[in-house]
Amino acid sequence: MIGTAFAGEIGMVLFGGSALAGFALIRILFGFSEGPTFSTINKTNANWATPKERGFAVSLGLLGTPLGALLTAPVAVAFLSITSWKVMFLLLGVLGVIWVILWRKMFTNLPEEHPKVSKEELEQIGSTKDLLPGEQLISVNGGKIKWSISLKIRI
Repeated sequence: MIGTAFAGEIGMVLFGGSALAGFALIRILFGFSEGPTFSTINKTNANWATPKERGFAVSLGLLGTPLGALLTAPVAVAFLSITSWKVMFLLLGVLGVIWVILWRKMFTNLPEEHPKVSKEELEQIGSTKDLLPGEQLISVNGGKIKWSISLKIRI
């Protein structure tokens, strides 16, 4: 988001005076960084949620994108009403960086790595008690899932 404040200048310098090309470049880079979001939501839920809670947890993750846009709009307008649009982008970008730093300190990839997850919670997360009849967990070899497994799964 911080780069958006300077997208016009980037376009002017890199693309022979085309501010629009600078905005297009920033949007493309934003899309590349946003692309892995949904697969990351699924992987995180597979690691952290019990089988019974995974569907609800995924729906909350998917809700985050439109909800974030909904909540950001009034904040952006409030910043815009007291400052310039470039400063607004910088403020939102700084807030995003602060959020990433806080998230990085609190989040771990696996519940086993988190110091506040109890043994009982780990057992509940790893439980197969709530699986549907005929449903099974995919075993992971060395932390990587082979793509051939997806060809064996049928709906």
